[in-house]
Amino acid sequence: MKATGIIVEYNPFHNGHLLHLQEARKRTKADVIIAVMSGSFLQRGEPALLPKWERAQMAIDAGVDLIVELPFSFATQQAAIFANGAVEILDALGVQSLFFGSENGDAQTFSKVAKLITEQSAQFKAIIRRFFRQ
Repeated sequence: MKATGIIVEYNPFHNGHLLHLQEARKRTKADVIIAVMSGSFLQRGEPALLPKWERAQMAIDAGVDLIVELPFSFATQQAAIFANGAVEILDALGVQSLFFGSENGDAQTFSKVAKLITEQSAQFKAIIRRFFRQ
């Protein structure tokens, strides 16, 4: 059984989310879609527009197979902590792939940038850190 993970807030669920969900299942050929979703509070500590139970029901009705709540300590943080917490949960659940959207839909450029970032030398990283401290 192939499980694909998605990281969501669905505040509230809309047609763009539905398209994302449908594409996740189609492109990854997933048997199961597992969503890690924020609870009552979202990134940066904002309260959700709808209760988590209603947002979860919308997701289930749209085709998500399992929803796991992202703990408050991750859900209310900046993007890197938010994403890392959600990815760790999905990894622990054994998903084989992650599926996410982007602003421009250009996966090739996204992959090139991700590769560049992960393959940076220690010297390059030290230079970047030096400039961020100024």
